[in-house]
Amino acid sequence: MTKHVTASEYRRLVEQRKPGRHVRVADGSRLAAQAEAALARSRSKYRNVRTIEHGVTYASKAEAAYARGLAADRDAGAIVGWLEQVPLRLPGGVRYVVDFLVMLKSGGCELIEIKGHMTPSARIKIRQARELYDWLPLHVLKLVRGKWQEVEV
Repeated sequence: MTKHVTASEYRRLVEQRKPGRHVRVADGSRLAAQAEAALARSRSKYRNVRTIEHGVTYASKAEAAYARGLAADRDAGAIVGWLEQVPLRLPGGVRYVVDFLVMLKSGGCELIEIKGHMTPSARIKIRQARELYDWLPLHVLKLVRGKWQEVEV
């Protein structure tokens, strides 16, 4: 869990040197950059690497690679554009955030979810989203050896 602190609180925490505690500084000081670097060094549960591409931070290298492909498709005129991190409402007050909503040149749209590791909860949410939003195609993709493969859910 990330705790937001002021610069003076951050200095105090750094002096205490408590391992495993990650902080984010509220102001834009040099300490904020140090706190961000500390967060970047922490290991992700699924070993994904946060990646910055054209000023946008993606949750993984695979998401960043897909965004690069979307930019190339847009520049080539194959798609109109895309939205990132689009929330969908599911039953029980659950919110599922899909990685990309791609607007096709034909006027249609499709949802794209990039997965490196499929968890049981993600599988359930994807199935529910496909049922509720059956008018909107949802593709789950995985990057395998440099090629995109559709994952069965």
